[in-house]
Order: sequence, then structure tokens, then C-alpha cells
Amino acid sequence: MTSSGATATLKRVALDLEREAEPVKARWARLGSGWRVALILVLVAAFAARVVAYVVDPKPNYMNNLTAYQEEMARNILDHGKWFVISQKALDFVQAQQNARGFIDPESTDFSSVDKNATYKPEILEAPGLAVPLAGLWWITGQHYVYVRWVQIVLDTLMVLVVYWIALRLTASRRLSLAAAFMYALWPGALILAKTPLLDTWAGFFVILALATFLWAQTGPRRLLKLALFGLVVGLGAYFRPFILAFPLAFAIAEITRVSRRHTLESFLVPSLVAALVVAPWTVRNLQDFHRLIPMRIGVGQALWEGLGETPNSFGAVNDDGAAIRFVQARRPDLEYPSPEFDDYLLRKSLHAIVDHPVHYGELILRRAVYLLPCLLALLWRRRVPMQRGLLVAVAVAVILPYVFLRMEPRFWLPAAFAYIILLAAAVEAALPALARGALPEPSGSKLD
Repeated sequence: MTSSGATATLKRVALDLEREAEPVKARWARLGSGWRVALILVLVAAFAARVVAYVVDPKPNYMNNLTAYQEEMARNILDHGKWFVISQKALDFVQAQQNARGFIDPESTDFSSVDKNATYKPEILEAPGLAVPLAGLWWITGQHYVYVRWVQIVLDTLMVLVVYWIALRLTASRRLSLAAAFMYALWPGALILAKTPLLDTWAGFFVILALATFLWAQTGPRRLLKLALFGLVVGLGAYFRPFILAFPLAFAIAEITRVSRRHTLESFLVPSLVAALVVAPWTVRNLQDFHRLIPMRIGVGQALWEGLGETPNSFGAVNDDGAAIRFVQARRPDLEYPSPEFDDYLLRKSLHAIVDHPVHYGELILRRAVYLLPCLLALLWRRRVPMQRGLLVAVAVAVILPYVFLRMEPRFWLPAAFAYIILLAAAVEAALPALARGALPEPSGSKLD
């Protein structure tokens, strides 16, 4: 495409966006002062709650060890010009410091002893989702964690507005949408994540934005271009949570009974292709550094093995990183952690344990499946509610289901919490009239709209 053609395309996109903004402005004008004031108050409450949570506990120890990986990658970019590498000595130092003091700022910490004669290795245990914005903010502001945390607080406050918009698009109910926004605004999980520099925090942003852009793509002109934007959001989100790559398939399946086959294929293929292009540079980097195809990161073997150790067992699995490392080193001291070979060894051990102990594994799956039970709230709506319930269920399934088969921690399901909040708000709204009459609404059946 020539430069003039690209310019013309961008102008057409800008005009389309401007035309689509007009109905939004009109709806805002028709919303009424009472509803506008209520929505603004919810946003103010959301921001205030997140600020209070930050001020009360400015140096939490939640997931310090994971944040250390992203910090070390960002620091090496800025201080040493080395991209996406880890010095194990420096990483151990950062983790020890943060476990003792909470999140530390590289600017106020002396790394001279650990940087001397450091050995750098390409990072493969985590994708660099948070490392890039950390490096960018630190480059601008001078390596202060406080700035990225304030950025997160502002972004999560804006997510309240996006949750409202999603709920309104799905239900056409202002009351329900405002209730969902209010619940998300004061939900304790969001308050904790908003102040915590963590991959899961940003994964939550991209999960919400992914559903919003998908819904946006279903109306108005240039649907394929909007689906490409949805794919861009999915691809970027994969750098924070790789399983976000399942969204195009999950959303297409959720809508398969409502639209034509061509519409479904477009909803899957276009964003999937764009997302694949977005993650391709990282995949190529992994291929060059590790000489094997690793789309995003390793860790499936370790997660599965530690997940098998969530309950007592006879084959030695323990739900602890250190125990997993000691387990491998005692049997294969030649395998370095972290490495693809290390993870492969634990994957083979896990699969053998599952074959030998299927009941143990089945019980673990049932225990973890509890995190999907809120999806049943979708059955409580009456049919007259114009609700695309399948999309909210698809969000929860795509985010949570992989961990049902691997290993579960509370932070794994948190990015799907907004979907559960909307489901709860809609179920309550559907139940209130019946409760007023003294009877609960009958379930509408197992088939999702």
C-alpha cells in the first residue's frame, strides 16, 4: 500500500470513528442528569477506593517474587542495554529485598555487587508484558515504582467505565450496568491488583478491553478492521496472559448460534491472524535463543507438577516452586532451572503420575472447577432480557479453564471477575421482581443466548 493509500485509509477510519462517536454522545446526552451523576460518582468512588488501598498499604508483599522477573528485565534494558534477559544473581537479590521490604525501586537500590561479573540469560519463564511499560515509565521518570502503580490505579478506574459499557451493550439496562460498574469499583480483588505491579493486573485490563473491542466490532461499518483491532488487543494481552489467545475462538463459539457461518469464521480468523502476528516477534526470539518452537513461555510442566501437589500424594509432587526445583535437581542435576528441558522433565513426570493416579487428578479437577460455578448465574435470566450471556461465560471459560487442568491460584481467575460481576448483577435484577412476588424466577434452560 502506498503512503497516500495508507493516509486515505486512516482518514476513513477517523471519519468512521467520529460518526460512531456521535451516537455515543447522543446517548450520553439522553442519559439524564441523574444517571450521569450516578456514573460519575461510581468513578469517583472507584478512584478513591484504589487510592485508599494504596495509601494504607503502599508496600505490599503480594507476589513480589513474580514482579521481580519483570523488574529485572526492565532494569537490564535501562541499565545495561540488554533486552529480555535475567541475571539469576540479581534476580535472587531483588526477590530477597522485596520479600523483606516490599517493592523496591532500582534507583534507590545498590546493584553494584550483583551486577559485577553477572551472567545474563534470555528469559523464558515469563513473557515481558510488564517489563516494557516498566522500562518506559522508568526511562521517563527515573525508575520509581510509584509511577507505574498510579498508572495502574488510573487505568483500573477507567475499566469501571468499560465494564459499564460492556454491561449496557449486553443487557440494554442502565440500572444493571450501573450496579455492575459499582460492584467492580469496590471489588476488593480489583483494589489489591490495581496497586500491585503484576502481570495479572494488566491481564485484567486486556481481558476487559478484549470483550469491549469484540462487542464494538459487531456493529457499524468496517467490521473486519474492528476485528483486527480486537486481534491487536488479544495479541498484546498474550504478553501478560498467554491464554488470552483463546478469546477469538471462545467468542466465535459463543456467537455461533446467533450469526451466519461466515460471520463466525471472520470473528475467529481475522483476530487470530492479527494476534499471531503480534506475538510472532517473541516466538521468533524464542526460536533463536532456545532453538525450538516456544510460542510464548515455558512452565506448563512445572505448573502441572505443582498442581498435582495441591493435595497430598504418594509420588512426591509438592505445590511449591522450591520443592519442584529440588525434586528435579535430586534426579537430574544436569537440568538447569529455568529451561525448556527442565520443564519437559516435569511434564513427563506429571503425565506419568496422571496415568498412574487418575483418581487423584480427577479430584483436583473437580476442586478447581468450583471457580467456574458462577457461570451458572447465566441460567437465571429470563428470556426477555436481550443478553448475550454466552460471551461472559466464554470470558470465564477461556481465562479459567486452562488452570483447572494445570494448577489453581486465586490470581489466575481474577481477570475474569468482571464477567462474574456482570452475571451476578443481571441475575439479581432478574430475581428481584419475582422475589417481590414471593417466588424465584424459573431457570431459562441450559442453552445460552
